Amino acid sequence: MREWSGKATWVIAALVVGTAVSTLLPIAAAPPSGTLRLGVLVGPGQERTARAVAPLAEYLGSALRRVVGVEVTSDEQLRSHPEAYDLALLPTQLVSAWPSAEVLAWANRCRPSGASCRPFVIFPRDRPWNTVPSPRVILGDRLTWAGGEGARAYFLKRGFRLPEDFGLVAYAANPYDHSEAIHALIHGAYDVAVAAEADVRAAAAAGLLDPARFESIAAGEAGNDFALVACASLPAKARRVARDAALNLDRFRFDPHNQRVAMVIEALQALGIEGFAPDVILPSLHP
Repeated sequence: MREWSGKATWVIAALVVGTAVSTLLPIAAAPPSGTLRLGVLVGPGQERTARAVAPLAEYLGSALRRVVGVEVTSDEQLRSHPEAYDLALLPTQLVSAWPSAEVLAWANRCRPSGASCRPFVIFPRDRPWNTVPSPRVILGDRLTWAGGEGARAYFLKRGFRLPEDFGLVAYAANPYDHSEAIHALIHGAYDVAVAAEADVRAAAAAGLLDPARFESIAAGEAGNDFALVACASLPAKARRVARDAALNLDRFRFDPHNQRVAMVIEALQALGIEGFAPDVILPSLHP
């Protein structure tokens, strides 16, 4: 018994010493998890944006047979570190900042017309914005076509460069929903607002934008606001799979047995997105 007790003491001592020595040794890096990173621009808060995109990430992950993690971040991060992501849901102006990225599909914003959405200008009927000295303008956001970029030609045609010839230029914070800009105009904080057609029509349907008081007119051609893109780190085969999966959301939209598609579309509606449209005709025929 004493002999066993002595051996046990030596074993315990060896374990203690071994543990102490191990803390002094460099720790090997954890093996890569294999998770694909889906970068998403923050919209209605970090948590709400993440919840809206989470079903899409799970859906794409199922198609790719990989885990897809959602990373909600700022436009600065998305612009300056495209190498940090494998997939991304990007607004118009950030797509050009990713030269190595491939557009898989465009986000549907304006049903039934599809992905393209027109910028609309809104202003009081009794006080047209171009009759006001140093007019104040609020744009739906900084980064999407329908949020302001698409209306530049409209303003220029009326003798106003954007932003130089306005007394005040402001940008609403949520690129997915331009209600903030519409509300600010309604409450008199600005003389004219620019917002996506879908958001203007929604505000009118909800009774927030009284057509008797406010003029709402198209201010430019329809353009794409958001794109699902694949980065250089995603192999060509995986890109095709992700593209097909995104486009299948529209294909199976009305299939009563496809609950997963219904969940993805319902969640994305929190960001004003209702599915995806192809970047090219018959994409499955392309290499």
